Amino acid sequence: MTIRRPARRAAARRAATAALLAAVTAFTALTATGCGDSSEPGEPPAASPPEPTDDTTDPTEPPAWPKNPARGELSDNQLARYALAQGDLPDFRIRIPSEQELDGMGEEKAKQTECQPLVGLMAGEPEPRPSARVYRTIHPTADAHDPSGLILFGTLAAYDTEGAETLFRGLRRAVERCADGFETTAKEGLAAYTEAKELPRPRAGGADDALAYQLVGEADGQKLPILFNVLRVDSTVAVYYSMNLLEPAKAVIPEAVVRTQTRKLTAGGPNDE
Repeated sequence: MTIRRPARRAAARRAATAALLAAVTAFTALTATGCGDSSEPGEPPAASPPEPTDDTTDPTEPPAWPKNPARGELSDNQLARYALAQGDLPDFRIRIPSEQELDGMGEEKAKQTECQPLVGLMAGEPEPRPSARVYRTIHPTADAHDPSGLILFGTLAAYDTEGAETLFRGLRRAVERCADGFETTAKEGLAAYTEAKELPRPRAGGADDALAYQLVGEADGQKLPILFNVLRVDSTVAVYYSMNLLEPAKAVIPEAVVRTQTRKLTAGGPNDE
């Protein structure tokens, strides 16, 4: 399998996003350009759900920020009120992924049992499973964030306190035990990850727990880092993961994204730091 450089930004983003959500490997994503739906799903509303399936958001309208911190095990509707919305981040476009992009989630499995927490989170099937969740794709618009290649995806997931803490324990243990890499299986075949390592904790004031780590995939001698930030506010868990299609070493999860999401979950103001 070889890595292809997508010729069109929009097609590259759709293909990569679909691959991240379906958790086929990152390398499969890079060979799937042009296979996705060419239509753009809706941007998330400033108000509460139901979440739209068409483009109904006025990007100039400021989103409504929560008045109270996220507490307890939230519903889908409650999660959507706390999720990032168009207008929260001036240098990014926030989208709700299409059903096609979400199709196939959970198909990738780790061959080594101890590494399944890492694969499950990447595949959209974390352990334990949340009672509710919402999804967002975040597309940078500023040149400083390399919009041609950066792919960033986020979820908010609802747990009770025990479930959220169990998720973090499992991820930390898996990063340690799978440091030398692991293999996964999916419909598309076998994938290899050569490294798992913990990174410096994300700087997000107000989070009750935070974890950052990196997986490195490999195909035909070419490596692609995938970055993860996982944060907990009370029992709500925010997950972000990122890769860069064109310049893999430049994968980044912008601090502004993580800090803004944490401010929404803690009911801080839009301009609070």
